Amino acid sequence: MNKTGPFANKDRIWNSQDLVDNKTYMWHKKYSLDVIKYLGKLACQVTSKILGIGSAERSWGDVKHIKTGKRSHLSPEVTKMQATLYGARCCAEANIRHENMLKATSGELTDAWGDMDDFYELGLTE
Repeated sequence: MNKTGPFANKDRIWNSQDLVDNKTYMWHKKYSLDVIKYLGKLACQVTSKILGIGSAERSWGDVKHIKTGKRSHLSPEVTKMQATLYGARCCAEANIRHENMLKATSGELTDAWGDMDDFYELGLTE
């Protein structure tokens, strides 16, 4: 967004036909995949075309977990809020499990993202 770091002084990439045609996944494949190691790949996946229903199936699994028994008639708004809270709780539990694994292995467990260069370079750290 700020056109800094590896994207600075490269005006030609911001005028790409891929951006005009709303093919941002192709833009990321051409310009950010080689430059930004992990986030470039993530950007390609996030902006690419949806080819399956896997994510919808996973989301529906969360909804089915919430809408059971007498709670089966919840409104869409309430279901959305509760599914968000349920997903956040699952994420928190996963973080606790990860920290416990780190303690058990004396901190030798490698980070899922590998090195954090992409995050530091783009200013995404705290």
